[in-house]
Amino acid sequence: MNLSPFTKFFSSLSQISRWNFEVWDADRTVFSTEGERSIIHNSQDMRKLSAKVINSGIFQHAFSQGNYELYGVPIKNCNKVLGSLLAHAPISSEPSKTKDFYGPKRGHARQMEEFLASLVGLIEDKWSSDQEVKEITEELTQNLEDINLYSNVTTHIKTLRFSGTLLKDLVGQLLGAIRAEMVFSRLPDRLEYDMLLNKKDVDEKISHPNAFVDALIKAIPKKFNSLKKNYFLVSDSRMMPEFAVLHPETFRFLAVRIQHENIFYGWLGLVSFNLEKIFRRSELKLMSTMAEQLALV
Repeated sequence: MNLSPFTKFFSSLSQISRWNFEVWDADRTVFSTEGERSIIHNSQDMRKLSAKVINSGIFQHAFSQGNYELYGVPIKNCNKVLGSLLAHAPISSEPSKTKDFYGPKRGHARQMEEFLASLVGLIEDKWSSDQEVKEITEELTQNLEDINLYSNVTTHIKTLRFSGTLLKDLVGQLLGAIRAEMVFSRLPDRLEYDMLLNKKDVDEKISHPNAFVDALIKAIPKKFNSLKKNYFLVSDSRMMPEFAVLHPETFRFLAVRIQHENIFYGWLGLVSFNLEKIFRRSELKLMSTMAEQLALV
């Protein structure tokens, strides 16, 4: 848990309220506004309350043997409980004129729940924002890589130097850059352009890759809306029985027709067993461009 943006905030909040704060993960204290000087910093009461909060995923409160009132709420990220935010203060202490400016007073459990939930909301919102920035950055980086790859491939496939050797090199580059584990071309009448490349871990999933590719092509329906645009897509093999039977693991499959002036030559395709990703429009465009050039050689 990255709490660095909030440690000063919690320390300052502790200065103007009667509450001290601790953040726990499943095993230990991650942060405490009292540091090592906390009287109940590592007490069993705090550990038990944190465990109860994390296991239940909801607000909890208790009283310690040291005459402290304890409150806690879960800290979540994407609905997964990562730890707990705890607050504690002595029961016997009288309200302080210098430390009672902010936060619920003692004995108000409902107010403490709302108070701590609002604090945790700040943490979770920051994490969510950071994750969005990270995803956008990764997507922009990937887009730049796509542009590089697309520029390189387009330059080669639109020249007269396009050959079987060049195709294998370009397919190798494609496999290294796209979200797929297998790339293939099938041109029954031009065997020099017929090839299959796959990443290392595919061998553990498929004992006969060429037979698997042939089965995929055979399962492509003769009539399908996307075939009017010369491609066929399986986003989730579980949703199409004729593809689900081809492999016990779920996979994605994209095939683009190699065709020119209604003369069909074969297929150019991708296969991926990672359903957390999708085939992007840029990948379809790149595959279509390669298929168009293959149809002309």
